[in-house]
Amino acid sequence: MQLRIGSHYFFVEFYGRSLQRSVFADFCAENIAYSFIDVLFQERKEIFRRIFFPSVDRNLTVSYVGSQNQAVSSIFVQPLHEEFRIGDGNAAHCNHACSRSKSFLNIFFGLDSATEINHEKGLFTTDKEAAEYQAKINDKVVNGRVYSSKVDGYLRAGDVRFADLNGDNVIGAGAGTVDDPGDKQIIGNTTPRYSYSFRLDASWNGFDVSAFFQGIGKRDWYPSYSTTSQGANSFWGPYSFPSTSFVEKSFPEDCWTEDNRNAFFPRIRGYQSYSGGSLGTVNDRYIQNIAYLRFKNLSIGYTLPISKRIFEKVRVYVSGENLYYWSPLKKHNKTIDPELAISSSTYSSNTGSGYAYPRVYTVGVDITF
Repeated sequence: MQLRIGSHYFFVEFYGRSLQRSVFADFCAENIAYSFIDVLFQERKEIFRRIFFPSVDRNLTVSYVGSQNQAVSSIFVQPLHEEFRIGDGNAAHCNHACSRSKSFLNIFFGLDSATEINHEKGLFTTDKEAAEYQAKINDKVVNGRVYSSKVDGYLRAGDVRFADLNGDNVIGAGAGTVDDPGDKQIIGNTTPRYSYSFRLDASWNGFDVSAFFQGIGKRDWYPSYSTTSQGANSFWGPYSFPSTSFVEKSFPEDCWTEDNRNAFFPRIRGYQSYSGGSLGTVNDRYIQNIAYLRFKNLSIGYTLPISKRIFEKVRVYVSGENLYYWSPLKKHNKTIDPELAISSSTYSSNTGSGYAYPRVYTVGVDITF
C-alpha cells in the first residue's frame, strides 16, 4: 500500500505574471484500488491586451495597447481513476475529470458580449399596457422593426418590453462606457465553465462494457441576430426570415397568441431577430444556458473462449458514438447542438446552424494472433 501527498509551484513571467500552485495525492493498494487527484490553482496579473475605446462621437474607434489588471483563478481536477477487482480477471473502473474556470476583468470599456440591455417583465400583457409604455418610453433602438412595419406598426400585447434602467425614458446604450452604460448591464458569460468528463468500465467472465460521458456545467449563449438569412434561424424560426418553414413540430406551442399568453417567444412578427428588432437586441429573457452532458461512447464486447493454437484472442463488439445529450437548451430548441452553438466551424458562426455530430454505430471483431 502506498500514499503520496505533495505540492508544486510554478512562476512564469511573460507578458504579465503567472503563478501556479498544485496539490496532488495518490493512493495505491495492490489488486484493490488506485486513485489519483491533482488540483491546480492559477493566478495571472497585469496581462497585456489590446482593448478598444469608443470615441466621443462614436464614429471613430481608437485602439490602445496597455496593461490590463486581470486575475484568473482556475481549479483543474485531473482524471481520477478508481479500480476495484473482484476475483481473477474481473474488474470495474471509473475515470472522471472536472475543471472550473472563473474570470474577473477590470477594463475601461465593458465587453459587448457580456453587457446587454435587460427586458422588463418579459412581454406586454395587454394592448393598453403596451400603449402606455410606448407613449412614455422611446424604445425605437430595440423595437424599431415594430414601428417600421406596415401592419400593426405599434406595440401590442405579446411584444417584448425592455427595462428603462437609468430612468431617462429612452432605451439605449448611453455613452457606451462603464460610467454611462445606459440601460445595459452584465447578463451572462460565454466562457464555458465546469468542464467535466467521466468513463465507466466493467468486465466479467469475458464480457466488457465501457461508457464515456462529457459535458459543460454552465455556458451562456444568445442566438446570433440576423443581418442576412444566415442568422440563428434554427432558433428564431419565423421571427427571423418570415418564410422560414422548416421549424420543429412543437415550435408553435412556444409562440405567444391570444390563447397562449404564457408562451416563451413573443407575438409573431417577421424580422424581429434582425438588427433593430427586439430579438436582435441581446437581452436576458432569451439568453440560453447551453450546458450539456453528452453520451459520447458506449462499447459492449465479448471475448470468445477459444483455443489459443491459432488466435491469441477473439473479441466481438458493438459500439455507438454520440448517442444522446441532455441540455437546458432542449426546453426551447431541439435542433441546435449546444456544443456547436458558439462554434465558428458551423455554416455561420454563433448561429448553431451546421452539421451536428453524427450518431455512429459500429459492429466489429478484434482478432489477436
